[in-house]
Amino acid sequence: MAKTALFEDPRTVRLIHHAARIFIERSYEAATVEDIASAAGMGKASVYRMVGDKAALLNAVIAHATHHMLLACKVAFDPQRPAEDMLTEFAVGYITAMYRPFAGGLPFYQVARLMIAMGFSRPEVMQDFIAAYQADGVEPLVRYLQCRSDAGELAPTDRRDAVTFFQLIFYTDQALAYHETAPSPEVIVETARYRVRRFLYGCALSDQAKAG
Repeated sequence: MAKTALFEDPRTVRLIHHAARIFIERSYEAATVEDIASAAGMGKASVYRMVGDKAALLNAVIAHATHHMLLACKVAFDPQRPAEDMLTEFAVGYITAMYRPFAGGLPFYQVARLMIAMGFSRPEVMQDFIAAYQADGVEPLVRYLQCRSDAGELAPTDRRDAVTFFQLIFYTDQALAYHETAPSPEVIVETARYRVRRFLYGCALSDQAKAG
């Protein structure tokens, strides 16, 4: 079954969510297909028929998480909009997606932790995610920042600036390091605005460039 087709079947999505929860709670190494089948209320044979073995379940979890993250990146970057407004809108959506319930009610940042851990222990399962993140996340942002640089709003930029922006709003300090509940929408907006302003401070034109 194609990866995109997996997400069109509610029963399969429910299975993937249970797999994600089991992997998070017990670790990938300790989890078994039997554990996941039992949590999903189905037989082991059904799991193999619908998705496959434990490695295939992990691949499906990563693919579904990738789909979730890329939806958060689907902001149409308007090259005419000022950087602070455009990037704040993007950051609000991205940070909100990190807290959104994903697998059996778990906030998505817990799935992000699993993805990071798998990136170290099983880097091959992250290859599709990295490719999609670069194509659908980083590249559109690179083009937008270049447009704002060409317009004279920002200093000359490169790919590292786009990657830095994602790292800045990925909530590596709060969401990935600590268990916490989702803040209010107002707090998310303020957090996004603060981080965008700190990012833009580093991308600002120098006084000499402004004068020239």
